[in-house]
Amino acid sequence: MNEQMISRWQASNLPVLALCAAVLLHGLFSSPAPKIMGPAEILIALGLITAIAPRALHLLHAPSVLENKALCAWLWLLLVPLMIGLLSGHETRDTSRDLVSFCFLGLPVLVMQLPRSDVKKFALAIAIAGAAMAARYWLLTDGFSALGNLRRGDALLYLSLDPMMLFAAIYFPITLVETTGKGPRAWLRRGIYFIAAFLCWGALGGMMMRGALSLGILSLSLYAIMHIRRPMVPFFMGIAALMVVIAFSGPLLRFITDLWEKTQAVGLNSRDAEFVAIWKIQAADPFAFLFGQGWGAIYASPAVGGYWVNYSHSALGFYFLKTGVLGLMILAFYLLQIIWPLRRVVSEYKNILFAALPPLILSFTIYTSYKFLGCGILLLLLQSLHAHSYPQSR
Repeated sequence: MNEQMISRWQASNLPVLALCAAVLLHGLFSSPAPKIMGPAEILIALGLITAIAPRALHLLHAPSVLENKALCAWLWLLLVPLMIGLLSGHETRDTSRDLVSFCFLGLPVLVMQLPRSDVKKFALAIAIAGAAMAARYWLLTDGFSALGNLRRGDALLYLSLDPMMLFAAIYFPITLVETTGKGPRAWLRRGIYFIAAFLCWGALGGMMMRGALSLGILSLSLYAIMHIRRPMVPFFMGIAALMVVIAFSGPLLRFITDLWEKTQAVGLNSRDAEFVAIWKIQAADPFAFLFGQGWGAIYASPAVGGYWVNYSHSALGFYFLKTGVLGLMILAFYLLQIIWPLRRVVSEYKNILFAALPPLILSFTIYTSYKFLGCGILLLLLQSLHAHSYPQSR
């Protein structure tokens, strides 16, 4: 396949459509951490491969693409820990799970630039997927009575941990306020946005997601302060707050009480002890401290009762174990290549930034969602906001 055919493939919008389809399928039918590859996961994988293919073929036909610093950083993090893991004899299953989650993180450099005209459509697709996950939460629970109940299954926990749900919880209220027009269609859109936001916030509240609730409220509060002079902002914020208080007066009080009890009971969920355990493992081996144990490495985690696992509840601990101090530095450089250019487009895409940054902050600090597809999708969205920073000719 020559360069001209690759360009035609990219111009056909097929990669964008495949990417959006994969995101929507993920929100409707899959799980952020599926235990097996079902039909939905296979279709999602095909969609992602279709979206990645033009970039991969372009890389093969134009080696100068390696001049892209972010791509070089990602390739180092892919290949060096892989070689270390293979030489260390780690289990294939653990290695493959690590590689899949890391490939999600590489979507910003594996997918060719989205057309600027499609960026906001892509953001809407992500928000719809997040709202779909929230709707699935409500379908699997007892509705309003689910608020404040601490007993939940893994499936619901993973849905609420997905970064796309918090993205939707922030995106829809902001989009509701930004909707212009006074006709029936405009009010219909506002109604749909309100219901979607309602579902997302209810799901996050039902699962007692303290970090997501805190950063989500903070983001919307900052948005409201910055736009307080717009007449629709205080109106809709006031209506939303009133409806929540009226609808959840009983469950809301129980939720606040249980949230406080959860904080008193679990605190940081042993994340500090978990990182200390990883630090001791790495400090005992200078090579591992610098280069990591490789993809597929496992350790006895205090956060899960000493069971041997291949993940950590923080990205810092996970990448320190797998890639070492050098890998952490390269990861920070990789993320900086995506985030730093955003300063040029803050005024144009501030609404998307308000919605995308909080879930990414949580993913790389206190949640395990750094391993989820949603994390890579949001990073790809951010990269797409400043697509001119990565010319397609490179």
